[in-house]
Amino acid sequence: MSRQLLVIFLLLLLLESANSLRATDLDHLVFLKVAPEERLTVIKLPEGEMRLLGVGDQVTADLKIVDMAPGQVVLEGPGAFGPETIIVRLENGKQTIDRMQRLPLKQK
Repeated sequence: MSRQLLVIFLLLLLLESANSLRATDLDHLVFLKVAPEERLTVIKLPEGEMRLLGVGDQVTADLKIVDMAPGQVVLEGPGAFGPETIIVRLENGKQTIDRMQRLPLKQK
């Protein structure tokens, strides 16, 4: 029983560190402006290059823009247990990132 708990704990720790790495990978992108009426956003890449992207465009190899609203861009990418939704919000000149992902059902 305790060995199973240890394995589950290590698996959760590994998944959490993978999520942290992905969050850091997304943090290097700076979303400068969102124009939801035109369904466009301007992002700044780490190299300093700026790109104008719209709904349906790839941000990175595994992140795609799926929707926009005033002050936010909704992205979708792969998650550990299915697609992950990432919401980038721009408020008062600051960028925040929220993630929603599927998790396995817990057994009692």
